[in-house]
Amino acid sequence: MKGSVELRITDHVILRASIRTTPAGLIGAATLLAAILVPVMWDRRR
Repeated sequence: MKGSVELRITDHVILRASIRTTPAGLIGAATLLAAILVPVMWDRRR
């Protein structure tokens, strides 16, 4: 899977980023994000 983004700030400043990943990488990133965000959400409910 591929993705890219281009951010134009002015005519002279352009930021470009691209990424290539596998489905296993997406699952790993989602698991890592959930491991970080779930405890934060639980802590804010108190």
